[in-house]
Amino acid sequence: MKRSVLILFALVMCAVMTGCTLYFGGWATSSGLVKQATDDVPLPGASVTYTSVSDPEYVVHAVTDSGGRWQTEWLKLDRYTVEFSHPVCSSVVMTRDIRDRDTDVSLGVIYLAAKESDETGE
Repeated sequence: MKRSVLILFALVMCAVMTGCTLYFGGWATSSGLVKQATDDVPLPGASVTYTSVSDPEYVVHAVTDSGGRWQTEWLKLDRYTVEFSHPVCSSVVMTRDIRDRDTDVSLGVIYLAAKESDETGE
């Protein structure tokens, strides 16, 4: 019992000294599919970034697979700004709440439009 208290105290002190936020609770995941808006084709290699609104240093990142699908891990209960980006497409940004522990929050299909080329060549 005494050893457990000492270990817990050491962990808390370490977290306090490093500025780490302890999170006690279940985690959620999020998933979906990214497609090109012009031809409804899955978009591999798209970046999906979840940034906590209450703690902007808490970021979870995923990349779509060859079928355009992604799944995140380790989302704490919070509101997130979610950004979808790809080098040849315009980015899409949305806000989503993660409210339930131990669940997958599906964002469904996200369509990214191709970037318009600059007619002036600049």
